[in-house]
Amino acid sequence: MKDNKFTLVLLICNMLLLSSSNTLVMPFLPLYLKTQLQCPAESLYLYTALCYSVTFVVSMVISPVWGKFADIFGKKTMLMRVLVLLAISYLFCAFAKTPLQLCLARAFQGLASGITPAFLGLVSAYSDKDKTGTNLGFIQSSNLIGTILGPIIGGIIAQLFGVRECFLIVLTVVTLLLVVNVIFIHEPKNDNKDNEVKDHTTIKGLLSDPIIQSLCSCIFVNAMVIMMIVPMLSTYVQNLTDNNESIALSGIIFSLSGISGAIAAPLWGRAGTQNGFLRVMHLSVLGAAIFYLIAYAFPDIYIFALIQFLFGACICACAPCVHSITAKHIQKEHHTKAYALIYSFQQLGNLTGPLICSIIIYYSSMNRIFLFASASLLLLSIYLLFIQIKRQKKQK
Repeated sequence: MKDNKFTLVLLICNMLLLSSSNTLVMPFLPLYLKTQLQCPAESLYLYTALCYSVTFVVSMVISPVWGKFADIFGKKTMLMRVLVLLAISYLFCAFAKTPLQLCLARAFQGLASGITPAFLGLVSAYSDKDKTGTNLGFIQSSNLIGTILGPIIGGIIAQLFGVRECFLIVLTVVTLLLVVNVIFIHEPKNDNKDNEVKDHTTIKGLLSDPIIQSLCSCIFVNAMVIMMIVPMLSTYVQNLTDNNESIALSGIIFSLSGISGAIAAPLWGRAGTQNGFLRVMHLSVLGAAIFYLIAYAFPDIYIFALIQFLFGACICACAPCVHSITAKHIQKEHHTKAYALIYSFQQLGNLTGPLICSIIIYYSSMNRIFLFASASLLLLSIYLLFIQIKRQKKQK
């Protein structure tokens, strides 16, 4: 039991450091392209978009494959694979000489996808049945905290030394984590007696499962709504304030949702364990829909800041609930494959969100994004309520 607790703490620390490392360099890719790779001004936006999107595309396609391999060769093996490929990709990024080389390095980084499914599989395997939701909530919190800390640390390093040095520091962190995990992380034992017996041996078998279909839909909408707001956040804050501090202010407002999410995620996980994850997910999605409807109706900077904090506290429940339901429903030897499939739909949402954001801004107003996001979440909450009612009738 003590060994399990130590392993869980180590995995949570892993997630914190890796999410910090990722966001430590991500916000500064345009600066890296412009100042150190001498990207022409007319091509800067094109290469920036390519550098961001190519990783998501490769990751979305390859994640289910890595998930299947994880269930065959072991979760620890896949974790080591991710860390090795990540280290190599950061090395390529650090020594890129042209914008095209950086894009290729970012595409290679997409092959290193699967870190989240690997961690989720290990955490669910090492967790007691009544603690799975809470522990997955802690993983979500560490991910959010890392996402907040990364840009702050990266900004300081980039300002003092340069963006290339950020990649080298991240490379060092990933290498150290690789050594630590080789020594201290062990492959968990499989125990399937608490899971339903279904055909989850293939991706096709997982996709034919109605519960997995529902979970993939939930995580897709969740990611889409979050990423719809990110591209327009700084511009929207500038429109609301009309002052020179809008960039710093948008960063603070963006971090509010992460802070509240980091606080609330373990609480949602615990509430799901006690009251049912489906019910908790329905209430949290409904709350997020209401808050963004308020943001649409009252375009004020102070209201928006408060809404972002409350929205983050609600929307963060989706991921731990989805992962907890997956852990309960799927046999343990197929956990990582299922998490990888869900992660692919999350990446699809990450790609779809900015695209919808651009279309809405082009044809309508920026404020309408909140209305569309609220409507999407409201439809998802109705869908979850329908599933909940159907499940209750089936149990009777």
